Amino acid sequence: MTVQHGSEKNIGDMTVLVTGASRGIGAQIALRFASVGMNVVIHYLNSHEAANEIARKCMEMGAKVHTISADLRNKAEIERMKERLESYGLHPDILVNNAGISHYGLLTDVEESEWDEIMDVNLKSVFLLSQAFIPYMISQRFGRIINVSSIWGYPGALARSSILRPKAVSMLLQKR
Repeated sequence: MTVQHGSEKNIGDMTVLVTGASRGIGAQIALRFASVGMNVVIHYLNSHEAANEIARKCMEMGAKVHTISADLRNKAEIERMKERLESYGLHPDILVNNAGISHYGLLTDVEESEWDEIMDVNLKSVFLLSQAFIPYMISQRFGRIINVSSIWGYPGALARSSILRPKAVSMLLQKR
């Protein structure tokens, strides 16, 4: 199978980077891409063993897999992650911004430091990752960025307002 873009590229030669892929939705996204034969980069922050388990499952499907840890709130760590991937010859054709954190409670109960962390993980990381990986996508005249969010991001919910607002903004970033 080939994908038509700037030049033809076999889907087995394409690489997807999935953030927050050691569990939940991110893990399922990584497994799905592996099932079609893509190279998969599984990002995690602290869940090394869980990331390795998802990697093992992806490899059982025949995918080439790499796990990598980085704090996505930190531009220097994203640059380090990019350099490390490049040293392995991996350049994401697809970036899946899935990593996210939540705080359940009323907006009035959220401390400023919690708000900053939520904004950094759920929104700033989308900006920093996109900024880091778009140049390669432009150079090959192909690339996709998928921002994972919640359906609650549009209407919002009083008890979830601190997680949803940055996720809603990330959805707006990808609208044409």
